[in-house]
Amino acid sequence: MNKIVLSRIERILSRHFFIKKRTINSQKKFQDLGLNSMEVNEVLFYMEHEFHISLDDQVANQICTVGDALVAVEHQLKNLIHGREIARA
Repeated sequence: MNKIVLSRIERILSRHFFIKKRTINSQKKFQDLGLNSMEVNEVLFYMEHEFHISLDDQVANQICTVGDALVAVEHQLKNLIHGREIARA
């Protein structure tokens, strides 16, 4: 799932903020990609929309790198999947 999620985050960054995909990696800070704090919030909004998740403010405030975003999204997706499995039981 990691590569798929990273690819979709790269697509958000390249499509909405015109950042070249080759410059994006999981260690890269959003600030180093040229994004200010308002734009980082926009990235998080696009990610919530893209993945149909909701990031808690406390989690969102700790996201500084692409890798942080990747971990946060994967955590939310796992929670969604786990919640659906419990609902089926």
